[in-house]
Amino acid sequence: MDHISRQSFVRLLAASVAPGAASASAPALIPQPKKLLFTGGTYAGDARPRVVIDQKLAVAESEEAYRLVVSERDVILTGRSQAALAAGMRTLAQLSADGPMPCCEIEDAPDVAFRAAHICYHLVRENLAYNTPNFEALLAHIDELAALKYNALLLELESLFPFRRNPLASCKLAFTRAQVERIRERADRHRMEIVPLVQCLGHAYNVLMHDEYAEYREVPGCSQQYCPTNPRLADLYMQFVEDYRELFPGLRQWHMGGDESYLLGQCDRCRAKAEKQGLSKVYVDYVGAVADRLKAAGLRPMVWSDMLEHHPEAVEELPKHLKIVYWNYHLPSWPRKYAVDKFRAQGFDVVAAPAVRYGGYSEMSIYYPLALEGIETLIRRAYQDRCPEIMVTNWTKGSPYENCHYGFAWAAEVCWNTDARRDDFTRRYAKAAFGCDDSSLVDVYDLLSNKVLPYGEPVQAHQPININRYDNTGFRFGEKWPHYTTPEHRPQDVATLFVSFLRQFYKNQKCWEPEVLEQLHTAFSKSGKAEEILARLGPGCTRGRRQLDLLAMCAHSITVKCRFALALHEGRRLLLAPVDKAAINEWLDGWLAHSEAWREAKRRHRAALAPTGFAPCVELLNDLWFDAAEHDFFVEMRVRLRKKLNAA
Repeated sequence: MDHISRQSFVRLLAASVAPGAASASAPALIPQPKKLLFTGGTYAGDARPRVVIDQKLAVAESEEAYRLVVSERDVILTGRSQAALAAGMRTLAQLSADGPMPCCEIEDAPDVAFRAAHICYHLVRENLAYNTPNFEALLAHIDELAALKYNALLLELESLFPFRRNPLASCKLAFTRAQVERIRERADRHRMEIVPLVQCLGHAYNVLMHDEYAEYREVPGCSQQYCPTNPRLADLYMQFVEDYRELFPGLRQWHMGGDESYLLGQCDRCRAKAEKQGLSKVYVDYVGAVADRLKAAGLRPMVWSDMLEHHPEAVEELPKHLKIVYWNYHLPSWPRKYAVDKFRAQGFDVVAAPAVRYGGYSEMSIYYPLALEGIETLIRRAYQDRCPEIMVTNWTKGSPYENCHYGFAWAAEVCWNTDARRDDFTRRYAKAAFGCDDSSLVDVYDLLSNKVLPYGEPVQAHQPININRYDNTGFRFGEKWPHYTTPEHRPQDVATLFVSFLRQFYKNQKCWEPEVLEQLHTAFSKSGKAEEILARLGPGCTRGRRQLDLLAMCAHSITVKCRFALALHEGRRLLLAPVDKAAINEWLDGWLAHSEAWREAKRRHRAALAPTGFAPCVELLNDLWFDAAEHDFFVEMRVRLRKKLNAA
């Protein structure tokens, strides 16, 4: 076996728990082994485990199948392959997380063979507000994913990659070549395959934002999408591929992206081709040609599924060596029909992709009720349809990326055991991540989940055109306040519609301020309950302090933001209503407390994100979440209410 020790895996621990039948003091194991029997006593030896490769191991057909026997004097680990031994060593690390290992017998293997975790820097650059790990935090993040037994990384570096042939595509925050080599080495150490994701068509902002690449734009002045009929585009794309191959030698697979290419057929060349052959041919011919070039370079290509679902007419013409990555983040309510079985029937290998962090919810939390259900339903359905590969996506947002660990852990659990139960998992996760025997601690994730949180929306929420994600308009308080207070700002056409989670507010609303107040009151109540749980259970937790601190910061920020926003709306009501001296005086008496709490929450938010984030991104996110103009408006409201009171 590779040079590896039980101690080294302990350092990488994301931790876990034993089955529900085990005692409260049993170690936490995530993913839970298929068969686990505690035989009594603890391991008292100090030698390294004896490891044996047995390719005929009868535990399962999986290459990661292993058997682990821990007695008082010996530890024997048998696996079908080096990957199996690595999986067994990670289980050993979890067994020893809280002291001496309990004697036990384990037979184990995953249901899903290829388990990739998405590390996403999409849209990350110095002038955009997103929360993603800086370099040192990224290495730790990879360690945590490895401890959860992910065996691959979908690595989307975008403008953080140090492009050599096209350096303009890199931003000021880009990793150095030496840092990228360390990322590769860390993944190699964990036996994790790296699959780069570089967009071949849509979401090409980091390239097309520069006028030097204007010829490749589908629409003049728009940086969202390449022109697929540009005869030089495939050559440009392969330059990106070669840059990656220099720093990631031995790549086996490559993700082309290709999603949300909604500008197809806009340029004169593409329009002419679409009129003659159909819009799907514009997409399929280009994607197929690039896929063939990737195959010739020794790479197995992948592409997102959505454009093939929207335009299925020419899908059969795609080369069958192209893997289709079917993304569906909530199977019960997804607007497009489930398609894994359809693509497999057409002869394609399919990768199913659920998501931890996605969509337009709050910049302080992940909407876990949908995310967890979406993860389990898609993985189970895909597994039933004999889809052996899963990619768990995690898109860049403003919410703390560390709080995605809960979702990644659940996805790892379901990939390993497709019949996993969430109630059992939450008990184990509380012990695993925090060393807490009270599973109600995990309730905090649901309590901080806000499907809509006014004044805490994601930065994309008010963009005039949602796919133009380098457009920074609409983020500031002065631009948002009218949307929450005046019905005449209801959007009139699709070009000005907000993302879908805000559209529900406009539907059949004469004035939607009552809806805003309802959302604020709900979030305020839930965050207060989350703060109470964290205050009660947090001090007794033996690990996971960083994540606990972030959860506490999020709960506090939501509480303060909601209270502050409710005060703004109440002040507005008092300004518009006949003079109510008692109510105005009560509002003015509470003004200073609201102001001080807002300032302290702003400081706490920035301080919490700073250690693991990119400084410019953290500063901008903090500035947007706690916009100075919001506080200035509050000051002006006090002045006006005093004048109204004095004039009465």
